[in-house]
Amino acid sequence: MTDTARTSPGREWPNALYMFAVGGWLAVLQVVLFLSLVLLLSSAFLTFVTVTFSWLLGAAAGVWIPRGRWSRALLGASCLAPYVSMALLELAPFQTGLTAIHGLLAGVTALFGGQIYQQERESFRRIGALFFWENNGFVLGLILGVIGFVLFGTPFLYLAPALGLAVVVAVDQIRRPLAQKPTPPAEAEPVSVTQSEERELTTVG
Repeated sequence: MTDTARTSPGREWPNALYMFAVGGWLAVLQVVLFLSLVLLLSSAFLTFVTVTFSWLLGAAAGVWIPRGRWSRALLGASCLAPYVSMALLELAPFQTGLTAIHGLLAGVTALFGGQIYQQERESFRRIGALFFWENNGFVLGLILGVIGFVLFGTPFLYLAPALGLAVVVAVDQIRRPLAQKPTPPAEAEPVSVTQSEERELTTVG
């Protein structure tokens, strides 16, 4: 994720798959944050507003972070921040005075979601395609996040961020060689023939 996989005709689908995976993972992270806060902080409307507003601010800030070396750091921070929030909730449950800190962690989680547009904007011929695949992945991630919690309960909240990160990294590693622009075959250099060689060829003929 330190450099962008450039697209070429017929090779955009690996990048689309990557953005779909990123969108799904970010949605799962948002579900994890929201449900953990509802369970151990407060189910008031303020909780929803805090997560949503902080997430939007974090994503907006991430857009201004230049692509390159920051990408991996932000990827790790997005996975780590929900765990920090959940650990704080375990240590100090139902402490509404800590709502601002949890909001800050939600913003940190969303930073990668904003920076990914800087990182991958040249991987698509049209920027609309990038938004399309990320948004569709996000919708699916919201659905899977809710279903996962319904089926597996609290353990899902602790496992989902790391498992989702593993999927994103795996898809990124797979898509890079597939999305690389093929190198055109080298053109053969014209062979120059001297006058003496030309006379010898004529004599032989």
